[in-house]
Amino acid sequence: MDTPEDRQEATAYQICTHCGKLLHRSTVIRHQAKAARDNALAAALNYPPIAQPPPSSPTDSITSTERALSPLRASELGSPQMEIDSPSPRIDPDLRPIDAIPFFDLGADDATDDLGMPAVEEPDPDLLRAMAPPAPLPTQDQIYERARFGILEDEEGENEAPGVTLPPGVDNFIIDWPFDDDLQTEDYELPPTVELETEAELNAARMRLVDGIPEDSPEWTALKTFKLQMEVNLGHNAYQKLRCTFDELDLPSLQVLRRKVQALSSVSLVKYHCCPNSCICYVGAYATRQQCHHCNAPRFKPDGTPAKLFHYLPIVHQIKALYAGRASASRMRYRSEHHDDNIDDEDGTIDDVYDSELYKRLRESYATIHSRVQPFKYFQDPRDVFLTGMTDGFQVFKKGKHTAWPLIFINNNLSPEERYKIGNIICVGLIPGPRKPKEHDSFMYVVVEDLAKAALGTPAYDAYEDCIFTLRIFSPLKCGDIPAMASAYTGGKHHGAEHPCRTCPIQGIRIAGTNNLSYYLPIQRPLGYYPQQYSLTTLPLRTHSEYLRQAKEVDDAPTQVERKRLSQLYGINHTPITAMIPGITFPFSFPYEFMHLLEGSIKNYVELFCNAFKSLGDGVESFVITDSVWKEIGALTVKANATVPASFGRQIPNIAEDRTYMTAEGYMVWATMYAPILLRGRFRHERYYLHWLKFVSIIERCVQFSSTALERQQLRAAIHDWYTEYERIFYQYNPERLPACVIVFHAWIHLVDMIENSGPLWAYWTWAMERYCGLLSRAVSSRKHPYSSLNRRILEIQTLQSIRNMYDLNERLPIYTTMYASEPPPSYHDPVHYPDLTLLHPQSTISFARDGLLDLRRRIAVHLATRYNVNVTTASQAILPSVIQWGKVRIKDSDVVYSNLGYSRKEENRRDATFIQYELLVDIHARRRAVEPEFEPRTFFGRLDRVFICEVQANEAMGIAEPVSLLLMDVKTCNVTRDQYGFFEYTTYGNSEVVDGSTLRALVGRIMDRGKWVFVQRTGVVEHAEFDEDDD
Repeated sequence: MDTPEDRQEATAYQICTHCGKLLHRSTVIRHQAKAARDNALAAALNYPPIAQPPPSSPTDSITSTERALSPLRASELGSPQMEIDSPSPRIDPDLRPIDAIPFFDLGADDATDDLGMPAVEEPDPDLLRAMAPPAPLPTQDQIYERARFGILEDEEGENEAPGVTLPPGVDNFIIDWPFDDDLQTEDYELPPTVELETEAELNAARMRLVDGIPEDSPEWTALKTFKLQMEVNLGHNAYQKLRCTFDELDLPSLQVLRRKVQALSSVSLVKYHCCPNSCICYVGAYATRQQCHHCNAPRFKPDGTPAKLFHYLPIVHQIKALYAGRASASRMRYRSEHHDDNIDDEDGTIDDVYDSELYKRLRESYATIHSRVQPFKYFQDPRDVFLTGMTDGFQVFKKGKHTAWPLIFINNNLSPEERYKIGNIICVGLIPGPRKPKEHDSFMYVVVEDLAKAALGTPAYDAYEDCIFTLRIFSPLKCGDIPAMASAYTGGKHHGAEHPCRTCPIQGIRIAGTNNLSYYLPIQRPLGYYPQQYSLTTLPLRTHSEYLRQAKEVDDAPTQVERKRLSQLYGINHTPITAMIPGITFPFSFPYEFMHLLEGSIKNYVELFCNAFKSLGDGVESFVITDSVWKEIGALTVKANATVPASFGRQIPNIAEDRTYMTAEGYMVWATMYAPILLRGRFRHERYYLHWLKFVSIIERCVQFSSTALERQQLRAAIHDWYTEYERIFYQYNPERLPACVIVFHAWIHLVDMIENSGPLWAYWTWAMERYCGLLSRAVSSRKHPYSSLNRRILEIQTLQSIRNMYDLNERLPIYTTMYASEPPPSYHDPVHYPDLTLLHPQSTISFARDGLLDLRRRIAVHLATRYNVNVTTASQAILPSVIQWGKVRIKDSDVVYSNLGYSRKEENRRDATFIQYELLVDIHARRRAVEPEFEPRTFFGRLDRVFICEVQANEAMGIAEPVSLLLMDVKTCNVTRDQYGFFEYTTYGNSEVVDGSTLRALVGRIMDRGKWVFVQRTGVVEHAEFDEDDD
């Protein structure tokens, strides 16, 4: 029975003359105002008036109202495309099946009006005229409509605009994508219009920053509770027990808690129907299908609910949150402040993605969205956002085959130190399992359309400049391992194609006379095969237009047989939907990802050395290491974990017996730190070891933060030399040994091309992806519904991240650690005399007499006597009875060294981090007193026993006018020798000595190998000391 409130609610709606929908009166007024402005603009531009659809019938209106005011069931919507969850739940009074919505609905955004909004008086016509734009310029709505439906075409149908150039490699090619004109989401935000640039919008954003979230408010309590529940992975039952145990805290239920926190966030959630076996997502051409055409699984359960949902978090809302807070908006300026740092550098330095040819060409090109040129350039505004997309599959459970595919973005507007942190990763969704998708493009469809809308622009508030601006987001760079790139991004094949490389047109060959269907990529082919038409120096690169032309040939094949033949020939299954992402350019938008490349190459090397690589054996060479020697190497690897610092990398399992859980990081640590020491003298011929050192040298140069043109030229030459030697040793130009020429080795040839065209290799490797997958895997709390747990955790992470940014809470929200304290522990830093060192707790005062450390006092006196050129007796007079000792010392931008005697906490299985490399000036004529001293720096190694602050009193003989504080180290020296390969090794210790902290160069590890300790250094952290002339 209708109540008076229901009747009053129903009469608050009218048929809008602008869009023909049943809407609240306030929304109708806004639509009419918008129509008046649009028609005024159209008249100024000599466009025909914007057509208005006929109003809905009264019957339809009543049905829409009743449906909007009643609980929704999937069966009542026919074949719904999606479900929407937003921070503030809203009800659309005109719900429609998604297949009835055009590809881009350019009508008014009526889905964002609350039914309970109070009535608004009709606006004054003079006010409407005053709100119209003063200049006859098209709105973003009209620009988008013209771009989407071809209004920018000239009479011949070509894409032309005054002063507009196409992006690099496009060549007027228009992608014929089969999912055309079907996708639409009901939370689609219109491009920016003048009506949103109002004082009210600015005031709302300002008030949010001014008011914030008071610490005595219920919202602040809910936020802290939510953060704790999420970070410690507190399940529903455990949280209920916490509420009952501490009932005086008056904690809300978990459901209420989540709703309260989500209401503070700007993150919205869109749910799409997908196959229960994850074959496809029901969007685009599949929007009206009722069952999967791959596995025949029905779309809906018997009760009418969807069988499975794909959860998606639109990217725009998450980026808006970054600009809504002052601190995060300031950090988002890094790209615009630094992308020209090396533009005039004569050395050709590349140290970020901004120095890549891809980014430089895009900055000079007008944006192209759905093959239509726009009147703005890529990254034209300093606030435009540059994202790198990543995806990869991970195993949900340790046992079983359930997989999931997170879709994340790296925010390149942040500094390199910030962009890869877990808290700054932007996740837009998770492709659920249990299987790998049969058609990744159906899921990527949602991402592509979201990026197209984001590239067109949307209004956002910039808290840093306190204004509304047009936010545009571009993602012209994608990365992942070779299978993930082929499945999700490039629509290609890899080893199963005749041209398997997505970067170059090299033709692969099969092993003749076998059933092996894989293609291999030797540069020098064996006898009996047609000669390879390319060499290492003449190998060309694929172009954007060539790649898309070949993909179109595959799409347009008249028969399935011809399609399969072309796909096998080109290595392309179809035109990838990612080609529609603005700014995408083949092949350098899809560079080879170095982390997985490194993992695959080292793994193959290890299998070759231990004779486990496809039963190839030695052939005519003798590089295989015997089983007994290999087992010894594995045992030494395990023992070395205790003496290699944890900051150097994770512990390595026995590489001879257990490689099951070896990760990319594990392989890299073993290859660059352990193997060069443990493989010395293990091969029957030294040339195999020297070949390995060449490979390690290439790895170390590839992971450098920056490179010059000369260094890249030298790296290219080194790669060519190494690869030629690789083929000679392992492939041996024998057709039966072609499996040694797999694509993971071939891809190394293109690394320099990747650096120059896509940016440094560290800028798009997927360590962040691996860490994020590890974070998600720990959130699975249900084996029956694992994907619900994963989707909830992603929403919680992004919600909390959004709130942190919007309200500038990074400093206010507590940080929980195993040693959490309200106040930071004490530390010591002298920015003038020791700018690169910071002393860390524990702190203690030691007395020479009380603690029996008179020998330490004598060593300090010897150091001071040498330093100030006085005798030991005089130096002793300036030393106080005690010094302040610290437990650890942190080297700037590097590692933390532990003091052997000053850090008393002894954890079980703690890895040794007490040995250091330091440099001193040594008189090379010390034994010849008649000769003038000549100093040169020399490298020393030792164990850091103590690090302390010594207060030296004023002393006229020493030339000290007032007390000074010296940071000194007491080091147990090592009697070091150097082997033929340059490694430092020792067997015995020398005397202890006190040296100045400024001589500290690096933390080092040790590996025991055949009775000698060999020092190992982490790549990129060892530097040489710089001495002033006064130090001499």
